[in-house]
Amino acid sequence: MRTILIGDIHGCYDEFMSLLDKVNYDKDNDKLIILGDFIDKGPKSFEIIDYLAKLKKKVNDKLIIIEGNHEYEYLYTGYNLILKFLLFCLGRKNTKKSFKNNNHNINYYDEFLLENMQDYYEEEDFQACHASIKKNNIKENSKYTLVVNRLATYNSKYKGKLTITGHLGLNKPLYFPGNGKHEELSYNVTQELPKTGIICIDTACYAGNKLTAMIIEDNKYRLEFIDGRKN
Repeated sequence: MRTILIGDIHGCYDEFMSLLDKVNYDKDNDKLIILGDFIDKGPKSFEIIDYLAKLKKKVNDKLIIIEGNHEYEYLYTGYNLILKFLLFCLGRKNTKKSFKNNNHNINYYDEFLLENMQDYYEEEDFQACHASIKKNNIKENSKYTLVVNRLATYNSKYKGKLTITGHLGLNKPLYFPGNGKHEELSYNVTQELPKTGIICIDTACYAGNKLTAMIIEDNKYRLEFIDGRKN
């Protein structure tokens, strides 16, 4: 079984579907991990959630949906008017528009998200979360670290189990080995999966850069991408 991880989609449904086609995603045999921030900014947040909800019914635990800060803020903004305004400026208006275009209230999929998102995911050789990790035992990290903290990765001293993240909006995927530095990773090259450190694969598709997938199989990985289109 292959495991396919996809970085921050941010409403870029067309690029998401093109990337699944490019990596020959097989829903019956592959495990698909969405690394959070799949809504806001881009034009088709409803279409993405709708696709994930229907896919989840078909494949169950072969689809892992990790909660990003945008999903967290989407569900828990409540009556904080300042935060609502900031989120509107950061692309929530496009999310509302996509739900309206599909004749649904923006809260239509709240129950699905609440029941099916998780803060992190673990396998024997790697683990995944949206934002960052500080403590070697992923269970001991706060929700803020796993879902929200943007700064923790850049100067990271983390040398625990390999953790794959999104959140940073990079030009290219980066590997953070735990020495406070980072290394650029190449696309279309099969490499040994590192045992430790952090790999971030959020490459700012919504801003016209790339949507990146990481394909893991037999303790090796390969990165693939689709170019984003500015919305």
